[in-house]
Amino acid sequence: METARDRLQALFAEQRAARDALPPAQQDEPASLRAERAALDDELGRVRDAASHWQAVLERADATAEQLRRGAGYLVLKGTRPQAEEALSLLARRGTGAAEFEPLRTLHAERWRALGPGGIPTPSPAPWTAPAR
Repeated sequence: METARDRLQALFAEQRAARDALPPAQQDEPASLRAERAALDDELGRVRDAASHWQAVLERADATAEQLRRGAGYLVLKGTRPQAEEALSLLARRGTGAAEFEPLRTLHAERWRALGPGGIPTPSPAPWTAPAR
């Protein structure tokens, strides 16, 4: 009898096989291939690798507007603070419309405000305090 764990392991093995079937990453490969690598790594939970690939997509001249938005959105949500800030800076330099840019800036500010300095979540205040005895 197949368990949920067995199915999950099979799904991960399938994703790993798809990732391993890609040729090794090259500096000059098309943005579309880097975006595919990023998506596969994200599905495998390899956030650091996915962020690195999205960063490379943003640097490619052949990246489409959709790839730029997806990459910047990923880095704002899951990347490091410097990666997110660089992604936003790149979008601004490339002239991305304000309709896409402002929500990402707002999300970036809210994420790091919630995480606090150094990327550590800021504790919520207690809903009540116990009376002193």
